Amino acid sequence: MANNYSGEEFLDKLYRDLYMSDEVQHTKENKDKRLEAIKKYMDRLERVHSKADTDGKKNLLYSLYFDKYVIKKENIRAIDESEIERIQNAQKKSLTMWLEYLSNPTAVYPTWAKYWAFQGMLKMGNYDDIKGIYLKRDKKTEAPFVECNPEIIAKCITTIMKLVNKEEITEDIDEKLSKTDSFSKIYTLFEKQYKKSVADRTSTEGIWIKYNQGSREDAIKLSKSLEGKNTGWCTASEDMAIKQVCGPYDNAENGGDFYVYYTKDKEGNYTTPRIAIRLDGHNYIGEIRGVEDGQNLEESMIGVLENKLNKMPFLSKEDVEEKMQKVEDLKELIVIGKKTKNNEPLTEQELEDLYTKQYGFGWEQDPKVEKIINKRNILEDYYASNDDIKVMFLTMRLLPKNVKIREEDEDVLVRAVKKSGCALEYVDKEIQKDHLEIVIEAVKSNGHALQYVDKEIQKDHLEIVIEAVKKDGFVLQYVDKEIQKAHPEIVMAAVKESAYALKYIDKEIQKAHPEIAIEAVKKVGDALNYVDKEIQNEHPEIIQAAKESKKKQKM
Repeated sequence: MANNYSGEEFLDKLYRDLYMSDEVQHTKENKDKRLEAIKKYMDRLERVHSKADTDGKKNLLYSLYFDKYVIKKENIRAIDESEIERIQNAQKKSLTMWLEYLSNPTAVYPTWAKYWAFQGMLKMGNYDDIKGIYLKRDKKTEAPFVECNPEIIAKCITTIMKLVNKEEITEDIDEKLSKTDSFSKIYTLFEKQYKKSVADRTSTEGIWIKYNQGSREDAIKLSKSLEGKNTGWCTASEDMAIKQVCGPYDNAENGGDFYVYYTKDKEGNYTTPRIAIRLDGHNYIGEIRGVEDGQNLEESMIGVLENKLNKMPFLSKEDVEEKMQKVEDLKELIVIGKKTKNNEPLTEQELEDLYTKQYGFGWEQDPKVEKIINKRNILEDYYASNDDIKVMFLTMRLLPKNVKIREEDEDVLVRAVKKSGCALEYVDKEIQKDHLEIVIEAVKSNGHALQYVDKEIQKDHLEIVIEAVKKDGFVLQYVDKEIQKAHPEIVMAAVKESAYALKYIDKEIQKAHPEIAIEAVKKVGDALNYVDKEIQNEHPEIIQAAKESKKKQKM
């Protein structure tokens, strides 16, 4: 069966520089045609995110996104350090929401469509109330990234998939939708619909309604019942509701029964959705969702869910036990919140759970956790914790910036940098000098830890720098220019690992060592873009090597 590259073809036309980007060129093989190369990059993106299956791996992956997309300090107008940190943290938080949702197994969209949504979101800056549009984001935009709303995203992706596949669009605003491939414009149209009505959630009295597996009619009723109710559930998209009820969806080839708990609206009718229980088939729980941030449960709905699960004897015993444990965890979280509010000490177990446990039923951490942690002194909690939890604090980089850990925690630091090299951020310059093994372990774990290695240490211990660039050529950006000039072998090692490291080499170094540029373009012909024009003219052999490399890639 021939591959269908309709999504990749759409991306190629929309982003004309995608194929020539470092990322695609780094992934492609010489024999790959244009669309095949883009497809391979999409597959690689999916693999990279699926492999980030531990907190350490996920934090490392997300930190790369932060480095690339979060506003840099020099582009922020504020001069107060706390204000600068607040702006950057707000962007990191909103960006994390998108990364969490789009990499979640329940976001069952083609990778090309998720890429389109993510790239479109990155271009959206402040909302202009007068024009009714999102302004274009640039490197000086201080606003957080646009809200990650699964309901709106599902509708946007469903729309673009229909446009790409030349299918009929049934939305009320179909005329406007059919005239654009811009994520920003489509998102804005659906967001305006979403904000027209505000759900009434003052009542907790409600009823459960079941939508039957395989019933397209029930799936459409389900979708209609969620429209304009601000649930944030992707099920509000009719196409997604049909997939979830009738299949194929995620692990449910034939869909599954779907239960929704509706509370009373202002008119006394049961129309306000508060809890969703999606089954795989009739007996297994696919997911449980609420209407809090990240689709978590409201505190007032915990007892309602617990009561419902106790009245569903047909469900898998293991499923119910697992979900009941989550209910108990949420009850524990409420106790921790009350203790924090009353300035009561937490037990060691409560402290460990607060910072390590995944609470709730949503696709991201229950928002109650962040609210509690914001009221606590994180540094005091760090020093009150056992060594295992201290390691977690460091690998997840929970501590405030500029905090340096005491030397007596050397064993903790070594364990932390082995798991996540960038935990080196918390290691003081003097400790780095006195305990070089910590620095070595850090760069072995992650070459990008080199950005936290003191420049004097880099200069005195070149083996650390070489270890880092051999692991990832892009790390060359953190190597002091004077070191690069004095030790061209380090620069050569970097381009041997990645030809695109050439972009971090000064013209002066390129001019003195043309063999480095030749090595880079032999690997990837397009690396020629990072060779200064003057140097190209002086050394035509570089251009020739690039041409031969490109010729081999096309064969």
